[in-house]
Amino acid sequence: MTERSSPLGPGGLAATSAYGASKSASASGSEDIDAIFNAEVSKINDILNESDDTTHGELNMLMNEDVEESLNAVQEYVKVRVAVDSGAVANTVHPRELPDTVRVEENRTGKHFSGAGGETIEKFGSCTTLLEGEAGMVGCNWSVADVTRPLHSVSCIAGPEEHPTGLQDVLFNNKKCVVVPPGVVEMILKTVKPVAQYNRERGLYVADMVMSSFPRPGQQQ
Repeated sequence: MTERSSPLGPGGLAATSAYGASKSASASGSEDIDAIFNAEVSKINDILNESDDTTHGELNMLMNEDVEESLNAVQEYVKVRVAVDSGAVANTVHPRELPDTVRVEENRTGKHFSGAGGETIEKFGSCTTLLEGEAGMVGCNWSVADVTRPLHSVSCIAGPEEHPTGLQDVLFNNKKCVVVPPGVVEMILKTVKPVAQYNRERGLYVADMVMSSFPRPGQQQ
């Protein structure tokens, strides 16, 4: 999925952040949850202050400066099943998946997304939520769009291409995908030769390859 512009606004998705935050606790455990939220805000701000990148105001699994004020608001909980997608240029979610209390900022840019077949995917706006999974709690800044399921963008998680180290690394195997601190992939590549490599290009990971037929056993060369 890529983003394109209508004549009403500029193109690109440089300002779309990866992961942000906004969700609070139920009344019974609000103090403990608030303490967790405040600790996360402090750590997030420390990391953001160390970043020289001014295009992305937030990190992938982090939050923007306008979110802290909403942490104490009463929020409802909904369950979502998110897919990690290396072909997505933004974290996207349909409005029907969101809790009713999430505030969606209207899309005023005129920019929308293009699907794999070239079809237009309408972008309604943006919002910020908290997400809690088996690895812990993170925040997420979303593009609210006409998509069939919530998607997390690998390029958003990893951070801006021009960033010297990236914001976080993303690793896959046949069982799971994990998000780890930046530099882990580079450490692995110092001792392991990759079988294939796909380089970042405008939010996608692509490779130029030469294709030929695959010879079957006994087939004359």
